[in-house]
Amino acid sequence: MTTRIPTLDVVTGVLATVLPPISPPVFLRLFPPASSLVDRARTRFLGVATEQLVCCAGGWHDGAGVVVNAPAPDGAALTAEVHEIARALRALADEDVARGYLELMKPRVASGGASFEEGD
Repeated sequence: MTTRIPTLDVVTGVLATVLPPISPPVFLRLFPPASSLVDRARTRFLGVATEQLVCCAGGWHDGAGVVVNAPAPDGAALTAEVHEIARALRALADEDVARGYLELMKPRVASGGASFEEGD
């Protein structure tokens, strides 16, 4: 049985973000689904970005957002992470940017057959 956590739609600003009071665990949906291309780029970005996040994790629930599993030790840090994720997701709404991002994130193969992946 899968347990669903509550979802809150959060509107993030261009210059700043203010989060509503939250009670973890909660999914903060930052953007609704868009085109297939944009959604693929956003999903890929969230997977990569999660490795760098401290207060939340990238996720998808009827749109792109973040999961907050535990109370953040610093509310300002959570707000800053959400704001930065939203800035990137907003940029990926442009299909040219999304296409370029997906192309950039493709695995690379060197002439000797060695694969260049993230972290290599």
